[in-house]
Amino acid sequence: MRILELLKTNINFNRVIFYFLSFLIIISLSTGIYIIYSEGQTRLSQEKQGAESDSKMISLIKQYGNLVAQVEEAKSSYPQIDLKSEEELILALRNFILSSDYIKAKESYDGLSERINEKITDEKTKGILSGKSADGSTAVIATIQIFQGETQLTEIQSQTDGTFSYWLFPDKYTIKANASGYSEFTKDFEIKTGETTDVQISLQKVKVSKTTAAVSPKPVPETDASDGIYSKENIDTDRGSFAVHLLRIDLNQYEMRVDTAADGDCENDCPVKSLSSYVSSNSGSAGIHGTYFCPTSYSDCAGKTNSFYYKMYNTRLDKRINWSNGLGDYLPFLSIDQSGQAHYYNSWSNAKDSVMKTGISCRPHLVENNEIVLTDGDMDSDKERYSKISHGFIGIKGQVVYAGIVMSANLPDSAAVVKALGVENAFNIDGGGTSAMYYNDSYKVGPGRDMPNAIVFVRK
Repeated sequence: MRILELLKTNINFNRVIFYFLSFLIIISLSTGIYIIYSEGQTRLSQEKQGAESDSKMISLIKQYGNLVAQVEEAKSSYPQIDLKSEEELILALRNFILSSDYIKAKESYDGLSERINEKITDEKTKGILSGKSADGSTAVIATIQIFQGETQLTEIQSQTDGTFSYWLFPDKYTIKANASGYSEFTKDFEIKTGETTDVQISLQKVKVSKTTAAVSPKPVPETDASDGIYSKENIDTDRGSFAVHLLRIDLNQYEMRVDTAADGDCENDCPVKSLSSYVSSNSGSAGIHGTYFCPTSYSDCAGKTNSFYYKMYNTRLDKRINWSNGLGDYLPFLSIDQSGQAHYYNSWSNAKDSVMKTGISCRPHLVENNEIVLTDGDMDSDKERYSKISHGFIGIKGQVVYAGIVMSANLPDSAAVVKALGVENAFNIDGGGTSAMYYNDSYKVGPGRDMPNAIVFVRK
């Protein structure tokens, strides 16, 4: 009897062990299957996400191509159209696509096509001012200024055959034309949507009495005797002779400061000040206007009035401006470090992590190692290629900053002047109706329109 009970007990125990081992095997198999299933689901999810990302990126590549074509068609149809900010976004889109950064690529793309179409719509409302400057039947190259009320909108130069043209919004304007040896020509005119307004500039020679005429002395540079940092010079280049107002700033004697009217990034209705205000508020000796921006006189600047997207380091605030807006990342950049040494970078992206006391970027790049690097692709409109207006620039040669305004020149002319001055590296800044240079408590150029940023030089 005892033996039978022990046998039963052993059988029951063996059965328990069998069931327990079976349970462990089932659990292990289930766990393994679950792990395999989970890993498979994870891989499938990752592959699905990768496929979706690839699909989105392919879509953005197509959209990038459409945007490039849209811009080229707009510039071909409307030579005066200003698409600088849109082209910067398209460039940023391209770079984000190349780096496979879908999120930033999408941020760069969003709304771009609509913005371009809005500008095209504005251009369609414009009319064309055209005409010819001449003395009788002889063509005369004239400097032509266009005013609306007391505000000068632009300055262009007629071609060698005397012809000129410019796109304007429908409104009433005044044209003033000047040429050496001729009296000033002035006439009011009106632009109508889609129409061409013809203005013939009839120039009359200035009559000079032979008995009182005097031989003009050979022009010499106009300099300020106090320390000679300012001069007005005529610079000969292979493109002709051009007048330039110039500040030569030795960084051993002066500090360069970049200042903004706003105390941070600003996208619309940004504060502006005159150049003289920037100079006086920084206790400066001299100053020059800063970067391109969206003035109130431009209808396509609605929603971004007086804003600018260029990178700068504000000395007064000891603060970075527009550092993270994703625009202009690959534009040239000039900075001054904490010890007062100048540094020039072909791309802000190479300068962004450096320690600096001030800095500024703009476009396009004019010279590098005293060789012209400006290309046709760097100019975003025929206005930059051909219009003879004033153009600002800033650059360095060693530890000397060159800040100047080239008069009655297009961008290739300005690059030629910078090279002739011996500047090693330089880029273009704003010009036209914003042009201003201040020195020794007076304007040498301008004052021009009030501006959201400026460059000031302070005596150490």
